[in-house]
Amino acid sequence: MDPNVMGITGLLGSVVLIFLGIPVPVAMFVLGFFGTLLLKGWMPASMMVERAVWSGLADFNWSVVPLFILLSIVVSECGIGENIFRAMQRWIGHVHGGMAAATSAACAFLGCITGVGPAAIALMAKVAYPEMRKVGYDGPLSLAACAAPATIATMIPPSTALVIYAIITEQSVGQVLLGGFIPGFLSMGIFMVMLLIRGRLQPRLMPASPVATWRDRLIDLRYLIPPLIMLLTIVGGLYFGIFTATEAAGAAALIAFIIVFAMRRLNMAAFKASIYETLRFSVLILLILLTIRMFFNVFLNLTWVTVNIAEFAMGMPSPWLTMAAIFVICFILGMFVGSPLAYVTLPLFTPVVAELGFEPIWFIIVMTKLTEVGFLTPPIAPGLFIAQGIIREVSMEKAYNAAWWFIICDMLFLVLIIFVPQIVMFLPNTMRATG
Repeated sequence: MDPNVMGITGLLGSVVLIFLGIPVPVAMFVLGFFGTLLLKGWMPASMMVERAVWSGLADFNWSVVPLFILLSIVVSECGIGENIFRAMQRWIGHVHGGMAAATSAACAFLGCITGVGPAAIALMAKVAYPEMRKVGYDGPLSLAACAAPATIATMIPPSTALVIYAIITEQSVGQVLLGGFIPGFLSMGIFMVMLLIRGRLQPRLMPASPVATWRDRLIDLRYLIPPLIMLLTIVGGLYFGIFTATEAAGAAALIAFIIVFAMRRLNMAAFKASIYETLRFSVLILLILLTIRMFFNVFLNLTWVTVNIAEFAMGMPSPWLTMAAIFVICFILGMFVGSPLAYVTLPLFTPVVAELGFEPIWFIIVMTKLTEVGFLTPPIAPGLFIAQGIIREVSMEKAYNAAWWFIICDMLFLVLIIFVPQIVMFLPNTMRATG
């Protein structure tokens, strides 16, 4: 078979397998190993397996993954996320749309200590949704308000997704993390403005909650201290060159343990659960990284499909026309595959984007947001499914209809960072070198 045909078949096969629910590591290994076997024979394919175990796992950058996961799980086990929502509710819940806006703000601050979208959805569905319904919020809107801001948590350091994308595209982990910081909080602001305006125009959908006293508001500000400490440790440490990404992750994980011990939230059962979940998720993510970099990407390079795609892109009339085609293709595929699509598209298109003169880090952030929008769009919309699995009283059809307001905001935000790339690149371009 022609190598180019095999490469294109492998790309399409990866999308199909992910869409069918096959675990990403399994899909990447099967396509990469057996594709190499058909192209080069048994010996090169078997040597690829031997080389992958050492060459892949020996990469020091990968150690940031279990540290960020440990940080997020320790915090989740100790109920800090619930306190963050309560604090934001005290401050803005008394205006129409305020509790939904507080959910968006809570997801942003939660992103400072977890950076995991599905975890933010599950937490908000359990904590924020009942509070909104208690004061008379519309059910589908409340569900969408819990699911949509998870795309914010994925952008803000310590984002495990951004770490994965940086590694598989061979970019600086620290620069990619900083690249997501301003867009993450800007996205939060757009959601909050939309919800507050809708609350003003449609007060029946989002009633105001009772006004909290100033004493209660000021007392509850203490719950924002943990995310602010994480923010200063990770973002400040990376920006000022105090830490590498791995050192920042280790320092933040240590601080997380100190905080939860000081708050007396971490007992032995929670500690054991945190270690177990960290090991489980770390193995899964490291397998994803290993199979993408050492199997699937190697197979694609052997087929020359990446070189041919780059040459085709360079031959188009305009670089922006190429970028528009990439974005449209990924948006449509993302509606069916969701965020795992980035595992396939980012390693494929990032070198092409660099050749066209665009910043790879900017492209990673744009693609992260684009694929996360697929987390909310029909027909799959896994973010809405996660929320609806917890909130049984709202049908998926009504959840779809309510989510479109957030999807439109995300698309407007994407247009903004596409045409104003400095929103993404300001921090990475001005950060100090570590050392």
